[in-house]
Amino acid sequence: MDNIENEWLTVADVCASLDIPAETVRRYIRNHSIHLKAKKSHKKYLIHHDSLEVLRQIRELYAAGKSVDEIKDILTQKGVPATFTVETTNENDERVTVSVTDELQAIKTELEEQKRFNQLLLEQLHRQQKYIEQEMKRIDERLEERDRRLMESIRTLQKQKRERIEEAKKEENVKKRRGIFRFLFRG
Repeated sequence: MDNIENEWLTVADVCASLDIPAETVRRYIRNHSIHLKAKKSHKKYLIHHDSLEVLRQIRELYAAGKSVDEIKDILTQKGVPATFTVETTNENDERVTVSVTDELQAIKTELEEQKRFNQLLLEQLHRQQKYIEQEMKRIDERLEERDRRLMESIRTLQKQKRERIEEAKKEENVKKRRGIFRFLFRG
């Protein structure tokens, strides 16, 4: 099995492994490609090693006298995954066969990674929000303390101002009294 390192087998490899004639394997691929991981590379088919068991089941179902449609239904009912292969071109305008199932699996993997990333991001945002709330609380406390001190200073200044005004009034009264006494005793 010369293609095993890539997990893809040639028709000859499958024939040797399952003891099925090459034309039969090709017919199975044409008739049941939806349930097989198979792709065409140039003029030959490559079959993923995961599809060997499905090919074995297809062989047994034909031996039991089942038709193509019955086999498709049976494989679907057994939960054999459907595989879709699409030919497209890459950036070099070369024709490339893409397995939709593989692509969906890759998308699913990337989606799971994105979910993990989003979860980490949310956790970080929550930590930042908590930090911001704590800092805002500290700032509020500092502002309240500053306001308290400021009000204390204002009250102290107002008290000192009242005291000075009272002293000034007393001095003025004293001066007025002295002035009256001077006026009275002068003459």
